[in-house]
Amino acid sequence: MADEEEIQLENLVGPLIADAREAAGLTQAEAAEKAGIHHQTPGDIERGKTRPSFSMLMKLAKIYNVPVASFFPDYELSDELSETDILINAINRDLKHLTPDYLDTLKLIAEAMRKRLESAKAS
Repeated sequence: MADEEEIQLENLVGPLIADAREAAGLTQAEAAEKAGIHHQTPGDIERGKTRPSFSMLMKLAKIYNVPVASFFPDYELSDELSETDILINAINRDLKHLTPDYLDTLKLIAEAMRKRLESAKAS
């Protein structure tokens, strides 16, 4: 059972690390160069093929300018809500190129969707 939980954690952590890298505007190759690691390592970590050490997580957090805790899922949320949060964060990141007014409107819509989901989960 512990192995199943471990695999699930790796599958959740990888996408969060990928989100942080993309939000930092870096390719996997650029991240590898900045971290001084093999060019395939970031991709392997993001896909859950390689388990990063804590020192590697610290290094990546520094490069991506995020707290290391951002690489770990919020266990107080259900799996469905955690996946929704990841999706909303990815959408927000991808919309950076839009005008501020349009982006603000989309953020309001995304927040309303999040509240609706939370309300539905509470019922």
